[in-house]
Amino acid sequence: MILFLRLISSYANWIYLFCALGVLLCLSATRGAIRERDASLFTLEREAATSRARRVLGLMVAVLLVAGATAFIDLSLVPRMDLSPQTSVRTPLPLPTATNIMPPATPTPTPAQSSPTPTRPPRPTPTPAETPSPSPTPTPSLPPPTCSNPRAQITAPRPGARLEAAVEIWGTADIEQFSFYKVEFAAGDSPSEWAYLEGEREPVSDGLLFVWDVSGLPAGSYTLRLTVVDMTGNYPPPCQVQLYIE
Repeated sequence: MILFLRLISSYANWIYLFCALGVLLCLSATRGAIRERDASLFTLEREAATSRARRVLGLMVAVLLVAGATAFIDLSLVPRMDLSPQTSVRTPLPLPTATNIMPPATPTPTPAQSSPTPTRPPRPTPTPAETPSPSPTPTPSLPPPTCSNPRAQITAPRPGARLEAAVEIWGTADIEQFSFYKVEFAAGDSPSEWAYLEGEREPVSDGLLFVWDVSGLPAGSYTLRLTVVDMTGNYPPPCQVQLYIE
């Protein structure tokens, strides 16, 4: 058995060469069979060409298996059995050892260490060219927000405010494990259906949530709602503010 393995190791280069020639011949024969199948007008001829192509592919797989077995014997079994390289015609290349295969372990920085979390850029303040007219400033007589969670609430405009044109909606949307927030509105004081206005995936702390242009809405009483959702899909009670559009 040892002599047989030594013989294969000695002639490994020749075996690789013959296997490569065999693979090239198989590929050429397969292409010829496929061309013959595509050019044939009769079913029997196409089936015969297809069968020949499959046989050639099977032969090519066998040649590749021979090459793989030779490489395994030459590069793995023979060095492990400590066969003397001086007795073989072919001098094998030195095999890599475990020390030069695996480089020294170096600590890999985590994403949190390598790149800081990007901060949310400040929202631009609408210019007079972008908005028909500035929002009326809430008067001191209006009541403050009554939302239960201070980290999910609308701070301006205040409940009962009268709106017209473009209105800046200010507030806080920054709960634990923040995922996203959305702002909706509906007609009436106790609505059942809501219309989506704006949503973001960056938290806001006492800042501008979005700019709401109410110029296209009919006058009347409306309810504005802010919902802040965390990573698990849960959210505190939404903050609702009753407003009036003139």
